[in-house]
Amino acid sequence: MSYAPSTKLRSVDGKETATVLTNGNVMAFANGGTWRQMMSLEDWKCLAGDILMVPERSCSIETLVATQSIQPEPEAAAAPAAQEPEAAPVQEPLPKRPVGTKLRWVLDEETYRIAIVTKDGILQVKSVIDGEGDCIKQDYHWRKMLKKTFFTTEEEWRASLPLGGTISVVEVPVKEEILAGPHVEITEKLAKRYKIRGGVSEDHTLAQQRDSMLESVRDMEAMIATYKQKEEVSELSPFEKNIWYGFIRSIPHYKKKIADIEDFSESYKQRQTFTVSRYNQSKQKLIAILADHNYTTFSPASSIFPKYKDNGVAVPRGIFCHADKKIYQSLNEMNVLTVNGVPCVNLYYRRKTIPVGHLFAPEVRPSDLA
Repeated sequence: MSYAPSTKLRSVDGKETATVLTNGNVMAFANGGTWRQMMSLEDWKCLAGDILMVPERSCSIETLVATQSIQPEPEAAAAPAAQEPEAAPVQEPLPKRPVGTKLRWVLDEETYRIAIVTKDGILQVKSVIDGEGDCIKQDYHWRKMLKKTFFTTEEEWRASLPLGGTISVVEVPVKEEILAGPHVEITEKLAKRYKIRGGVSEDHTLAQQRDSMLESVRDMEAMIATYKQKEEVSELSPFEKNIWYGFIRSIPHYKKKIADIEDFSESYKQRQTFTVSRYNQSKQKLIAILADHNYTTFSPASSIFPKYKDNGVAVPRGIFCHADKKIYQSLNEMNVLTVNGVPCVNLYYRRKTIPVGHLFAPEVRPSDLA
């Protein structure tokens, strides 16, 4: 006989109770509810013997026997009136968890399980027993893949856990609502929220290149002087001869480049330049339409990787435009196209294009009020 899920069952002697789950399983209780285990209905019948279906309203064992047309065993009928067995403690229903909540069961450091709340139920994403993960057996993969198990409810997932251990619940952190504000601040917030990597690095300035080449020329001239002294004592080895001729050819080339740099003005020598690497960018991007109807991506200047961390020249805070490789303080300064006062800015995230131009409210500067 099959029973609908959530149906309450009880053995005739009243010592064991069970709750019907899905897929032909039950949650069995015994010893006053202190012991519980999930098993199939047929297996539980083997342990409990004759069973009764408990109606919603309370009734006596005799009424249940008459309703189910099941006669108690002779020993139970002949026995003196026994006390009514204590009902299993009523467990309070678990609260509805937000999607993304992490459930973690831990027995010790090497035995634990992790599950994530989804919109359809509970997805167990990791199960580790004695330090070994429960993986899918695949001959064609070079690495093991963790086995994932789906449960309809949290109660069903908890029922599958071994005895002992503790369960912890990590709620989903509430994300800060992004409101319209300064363009630089909004760009930084969007990049942090959606993990946008611009893939931009700072180049060496001309002054830094000159100093590096001057140091290399001094080192090569010192090595040549050392080899000249050694040549008076003995012949140079083939390896030392290659270094000797390499230095002789490189020094004039370096000195010419140093002379070319010296022809520029000091401000031009200190000018910061940047390189955009598409291989270091993320799939998530901020895209703007410029006034000339060309597309460009942009990212916060604070995420630019510096060449020298202690060179004393910091990258200014602002918005880095990937089209002309310059830093701006607003989208208006970057000459972004606006429609009805809203900049044409979109966020590309998980293969979706999300309009975010409304977050970049028109900025009013003190110079505009003068």
